[in-house]
Amino acid sequence: MTRPIILDLTPGAQAAATLLAALQLSAHVRVVGVLFSGAGTEVGVAMAHARDMLDQHGLADVGVYAGVPGPMVPLHNVGRSLPAGHDGLGAAQMVQAIRACPADSVTVCCSGPLGTLALAMVQAPDLAAHLHGVVMAGGAFHVPGNATTVAEHNIATDPEAASIVLGMGVPVTLVPLDCTSRFVADAVWMEQLAAMGRDPASVAGRVHADLVAARMGRGGGNGVDLALAAAAPCWRWWPPPCSAAIWPMWLWNAVARLPVA
Repeated sequence: MTRPIILDLTPGAQAAATLLAALQLSAHVRVVGVLFSGAGTEVGVAMAHARDMLDQHGLADVGVYAGVPGPMVPLHNVGRSLPAGHDGLGAAQMVQAIRACPADSVTVCCSGPLGTLALAMVQAPDLAAHLHGVVMAGGAFHVPGNATTVAEHNIATDPEAASIVLGMGVPVTLVPLDCTSRFVADAVWMEQLAAMGRDPASVAGRVHADLVAARMGRGGGNGVDLALAAAAPCWRWWPPPCSAAIWPMWLWNAVARLPVA
């Protein structure tokens, strides 16, 4: 069987790589919804690119929505803007997408803060019966944090949302910095992706261009490796970064509970 998944992403090159990875795994997972959580123009651009990628894979019917623009409890009462033309009902759209799946079937994969999923669970507690599980990138156990010396960004940005998700009674696979920091788009892996995307108009070509721009600081960087933390769960069946040899093969199997090919 193919596992239905909903991707809750943050805008950027990592999100493009994550969606491309999921689309390459059609024998194992089926994307039934994509959300981008964040504020303003970047979310609108990411949504447009995602729709193009889905359309090129014959999945134009898959919904792409704007999630929550910021944390559930904004710091200093500072609000966030939504992309122009969007109503901010991403959590409601997530509720509909999850409810459309049979019981114990759909996995929600969150690469950033958990506000959209948390809000959906508050609005519709019955979603727990439909969820097979949640995969979330977050936390740091034996490595320094990336928000403070001890705190990881996704949890620290919206701790109230993380508390809701971790306490909602469904299986949660937490992928911490200890693991995700090992996934990088290094020079060797970028060469492999370039071979897939020789056509600049192709999906892989666009992702390669986005990653190149991100690695080079969009016009002047020094070729530093780019973390691919958001895409970590998908590397089990998609060409991984060469440094991913240290990644335990049980991770994706534990995440999706699917047979290993």
